[in-house]
Amino acid sequence: MKNDSSKSLKTVVFLTCLAFLSAILPYGNAKGDDAFITFRLVTNFVDHAQLAYNLSEPVYAFTSPLWFFILSGLYLLVGNIFVAAYIASSIALVFAVISLWMMTGSLIDTRWLRISAIVFLLIDHWFMRWALSGQEIAMKIGMVAFLIWLVSLHIHKTDNKWFRYVLTGVAFAAGLLTRPEIGLLLVVTILVLVKEKQAQGALVIFFTTGALYSIWAVFCYFFFGEYLPHTILVKSANLAAGLQVMDMLRRVSHIPFPACWV
Repeated sequence: MKNDSSKSLKTVVFLTCLAFLSAILPYGNAKGDDAFITFRLVTNFVDHAQLAYNLSEPVYAFTSPLWFFILSGLYLLVGNIFVAAYIASSIALVFAVISLWMMTGSLIDTRWLRISAIVFLLIDHWFMRWALSGQEIAMKIGMVAFLIWLVSLHIHKTDNKWFRYVLTGVAFAAGLLTRPEIGLLLVVTILVLVKEKQAQGALVIFFTTGALYSIWAVFCYFFFGEYLPHTILVKSANLAAGLQVMDMLRRVSHIPFPACWV
């Protein structure tokens, strides 16, 4: 009976993976404008040793430094930016699935519910469209799930050693280099650990993350003139001008506001 259950589980997992791959293949060549911006930055960095979109004009135009350097390394190896993007996206997708499996394992006891949770998270129209686009979407999801899994380990363990908190801080630094908004998860983590009477561990995570990320931040300040990506500053300017507010209202209410109405 147990063997039959295990066989059924493997069948479900196989069919789920097959369904996901079948659904994602039509979007295999989908590339957004952000991807092409990153591709140009990567090729200029590898081919001309410049962190610039236009040569001789340094600009912090990538929101994910970690993804940028991963793509750069793969492009250096394979010599084709599109092949490098497919490889990086595929690795990130596998990382996301593994991280989600670990995260759900710390939160859900029933294996079927874990599989269902991952399926509903991944088989999403928006995610499938951009998962292989050469952008950091899958890596961001995988990183968030991995960090939540690490935090859950701290909550459930009573013999936490200081080096475990250091490793979590290193992981959070990598998370911030994946997407800066992961800093919100860091704040939540600090508050949760303080509530769980692990204030010293929370401080270790905070200072380890800050010490590592500050190296990149200081470099950006002196090289680009900004701590944050110029892409974030541009989006903030758009929000101040009301463009994104109008677009959000248009999407929610379906009222045909002009796209560039300010």
